[in-house]
Amino acid sequence: MSASALMLNAKLKQGVNLMHVMAMTRALGELRSPKDEQPELYRWTDTGGSYVDAVFNGGKQQSWMLTRPEAPPEEETPTS
Repeated sequence: MSASALMLNAKLKQGVNLMHVMAMTRALGELRSPKDEQPELYRWTDTGGSYVDAVFNGGKQQSWMLTRPEAPPEEETPTS
């Protein structure tokens, strides 16, 4: 996916069709639900590890959620 997951999340709207989302991302996305079953769950992941999961029913988007990777804990610096 060339664009960031954060930008995709901002552009998504309920009711858009799967083909429109594919055109926006220039990618099919990863099918995460069983093939040929409704609703369908697709995931688009960016290079930073963030991803958007989108639910489609009958080819129309119902919902979506952005997930960002947890930041690694900062190393503690000794105080002296």
